[in-house]
Amino acid sequence: MIFSNEALKDQHILITGASGGIGDVIAKVVASMGASVTITGRNESKLGALREALESVTDKRKIFVKRCDLARSDEKRRTLCSRS
Repeated sequence: MIFSNEALKDQHILITGASGGIGDVIAKVVASMGASVTITGRNESKLGALREALESVTDKRKIFVKRCDLARSDEKRRTLCSRS
């Protein structure tokens, strides 16, 4: 790996489209580098599975999940403006 396991230690990263494809992979990489991660996507069951995978390799308190369809402005606003 090019970066250390703590390269993103004090960072919080929002990943959209994390329920599949490159978003899933990015979430795993940045979590393994120490970042806190908020994962979003439309498929709740896939997000749940990703959460479990991330929690198995990092601190559970660093993983946040928000189901969101970014094509819908109301969901986008709710996701990006909420703190929990």
